[in-house]
Amino acid sequence: MGDEKRERHSEDWFGDSRDHWWNRDFLALITRRWDLAECQRVLDVGCGVGHWGRALMPHLPLTTTLIGIDREPDWVAEATTRARVFGLEGRATYQQATVEALPFEDASFDLVTCQTVLMHLPDPRAGLAEMLRVLAPGGRILCAEPNNLAAAVARFDLGDQARPLDELLALFELELRALVGKRVVGDGDSTIGEHVPGLLAALGVVDIDVYTSDKAAPFVPPYASDDERARIDGWRDIVERRLWIAPKDKCRTYYLAGGGDEASFEARWELIMDEHARTYAALQAGTYSTAGGAPFYLVSGRKPA
Repeated sequence: MGDEKRERHSEDWFGDSRDHWWNRDFLALITRRWDLAECQRVLDVGCGVGHWGRALMPHLPLTTTLIGIDREPDWVAEATTRARVFGLEGRATYQQATVEALPFEDASFDLVTCQTVLMHLPDPRAGLAEMLRVLAPGGRILCAEPNNLAAAVARFDLGDQARPLDELLALFELELRALVGKRVVGDGDSTIGEHVPGLLAALGVVDIDVYTSDKAAPFVPPYASDDERARIDGWRDIVERRLWIAPKDKCRTYYLAGGGDEASFEARWELIMDEHARTYAALQAGTYSTAGGAPFYLVSGRKPA
C-alpha cells in the first residue's frame, strides 16, 4: 500500500485550458455589479493551483489580500509557486485545509468564493454553511459552478454525421447514470450550478443574484487562438489516457451505482472512447467545429448584516 500513488482531486483537469475559462472584461463587469472592489479580505475555497483567485485579483484593489485553501498539499505548493510567477507574492497566500473545517475565526473575510468546488462535495449545504461562518456580516459569497449534464448533452452531434439514435441514447444513458451514481457514492453533484441559489436562500443569504459566464468554448478551424490550442492538447490527453469524467474504474463505479450493469457499461464506455477519438481525429484534420456553449453559473449574495 505504501507504494501506491494516492489520487489527488481534479489532477486530470488542471491543464492550460483552465487559464481561459473566463473573459477578463466579463469579470471586470461582475466586479462592478457586485461591488467587489470593496472587498479587502478574500478567501478562495478549494483553490486548486490558484486559477480562480488569479482570475479575480486583477479586478480587485491592490490592497486586497487573498487566502486560498485546498485539501491537497501539492496544489497548495503549486498555487504558491504560481502566485510568485504572476506577481502576486504577498497578496495571495495558500494553505492546506478543507471546506468542511475552515481554520479561520468567524467573520474573517469580506468575500468568500469558490469555483467548481461544491460540485464535488457530498454535502454542499454544509460546505456553504462553513463558508458563511467565516464571512463577515454584509460580506459577499460568490460561487462559480456548472451544470455538466447540460454541457455533455450539448456535445451530442445531431447533424449530418450524427451517430444512430440508439447510440446517442446509450451515450446519454451513460452520462445520466454516472451523474446519479456520483451522487449515490457521495462524490458530489455535477449539476450543482442549478441548485446553488436555493441552497444559499435556505441558509439565509440575501440579495441573491445569478449570471452565466459569457465565455463559450468554440472550435473554429484553423484553431488559431491560445484557448483552442490548449483545449486541443486537453483532447489529446483525454484520448491517449482514455479518460472520461474520471478514469475508467471510477466511471464504472458511478455507472453501477446509478443502476447500470457491467455489460452495458463496457459497451457504453467503448462508445464514449470512440466518440472522443473521432473528435480528436477531426480536430487534427481541421474539420471539427462547435460553438461550445455550456451553462456555467456565477451565484452571489450577501450575509445578512
